[in-house]
Amino acid sequence: MKILLLLISIFFAITLSNAQRIVVAIGDANGAVELGWVEQLEPLRKQNLILNYSIQDNTIGFDNKGDEKLNTLKKISFYLDDAIKRSNTGNIDDIVILLGANDCKKVFADRNNEVSQNLEKLILLIKKQTSTVGLTPNIYIVSPPPLGADSMLPNEYKGGDERIKNILPKFMEIALKHNCNFIDIYSTLKPNFYKLTNDGIHLNSKGNKIVAESISRFLNANKKVEEWSEAFQVVDIKSPLDGEIQKAYFYISKSEEPQPLIVSLHTWSNNYTQHDPLAKQILEKDWNYIHPDFRGVNNTPKALGSKYVISDIDEAIGYAIKHGNVDLKNIHVIGKSGGGLATLLSYMTSKHSITSFSSWVPISDLQEWYFQSLGRKNKYAGHIFVATSNGDSILNIDEARNRSPFYMETPKENRADSRLVIYAGIHDGYTGSVPVSQSIKFYNKIIGDYGADSSQFVSDKEILDLVSMRTFPINPNKMIGSRKIIYERSFKNVSLVLFEGGHEMVEEAALKLLKIE
Repeated sequence: MKILLLLISIFFAITLSNAQRIVVAIGDANGAVELGWVEQLEPLRKQNLILNYSIQDNTIGFDNKGDEKLNTLKKISFYLDDAIKRSNTGNIDDIVILLGANDCKKVFADRNNEVSQNLEKLILLIKKQTSTVGLTPNIYIVSPPPLGADSMLPNEYKGGDERIKNILPKFMEIALKHNCNFIDIYSTLKPNFYKLTNDGIHLNSKGNKIVAESISRFLNANKKVEEWSEAFQVVDIKSPLDGEIQKAYFYISKSEEPQPLIVSLHTWSNNYTQHDPLAKQILEKDWNYIHPDFRGVNNTPKALGSKYVISDIDEAIGYAIKHGNVDLKNIHVIGKSGGGLATLLSYMTSKHSITSFSSWVPISDLQEWYFQSLGRKNKYAGHIFVATSNGDSILNIDEARNRSPFYMETPKENRADSRLVIYAGIHDGYTGSVPVSQSIKFYNKIIGDYGADSSQFVSDKEILDLVSMRTFPINPNKMIGSRKIIYERSFKNVSLVLFEGGHEMVEEAALKLLKIE
């Protein structure tokens, strides 16, 4: 009996060992050194086996210093074969790639466009090799960290930070295109970079710790981008401002009668390829739909509320009207988080006649959110800093305000027949990244512009109670889907709804709340 129990215990020990999550890390010096991001990732991932293939001077796809051993494209087959052998299970669960800084050295300056192309080749090679042995690892593309000012860099790295900034949007687009996770550490590190490096090139232990923590959070989430249904087509929309091509997912109703148009706007850290949880419902209802890019992630000067973003959203609406089967009395703009910000921007600026705007957990004041994010030590402060920067080491407050709906003039005549509903989870800011005050503050601004008196505002005391208690003494006894409404206010065609929840959209109810006529 004792022998049998011993055998059973050995069997379960082997089974648990075999179930261990295998993480492959591929990087450069920041991953190879003592107290680099890989070494600091290990205590955060004690349940994982981390196999480190980081090498000093490593690149994505160049023979750095004439050495093909520093070219990951040429070494990836060996890395994967070796990792499968070392795992003792024949499995790889996650592949984390943090490369690109050495690809942006001065010697490769005239080949900067090749860097993102090489990243795409690397992803495809990984997918091909792993699929041949029946593996589908999660792939995480981590942006290169910043580099310092040219004045502190050796000649071989001068101009490198600008080249890194140039490839970031392309890295993001390629990652999402190939169903990979994208982790933007550049924007996270940039505001305080000089405290996180000793030489302007390599991260110190504090900087590498931030990187390790960011990667660990993504490994915890362990999400892949969902695939789009073939019913949605990708279309190209040319910008009248700079000629750039904006891509969008587009669906045309098959109905003989004109149908509503849903303009669904992606979140802060994504682009048009982000799978939309509303897409399935769109197909069921057979409504027209467009999911535009509007300059992708909010971490570049042409993104984040710029004139290009505003124009791109309007151009996407115009494209859908022209090519779809649209009921012009039923055009609805909807978005969550960064998409909620974009929805408010559209409300304040769109030239189109829009029936309703549904803004879920939005940001309305970028200046305020920068400091809120800085205090929470999340990546969004870095995004705002980079997108609005004029070259100074402090936030460009004027530019942050220029891109904020809160500081824009309300187009009262153009929105007389449009509905605006602002939804926010009462726990956002505690369990999420956007304090509920961002929604309340914007609601008060808009109704003030429409002539509300002080008795119709959300009062300072109510705001304090809502933010501090995360509930309200008098509840309206209503629901959004399965969520209880905590507080609501309306004035003319503008409404504020605070519900029991966090930084989220109540997806099962979002389209039902549009009041399709």
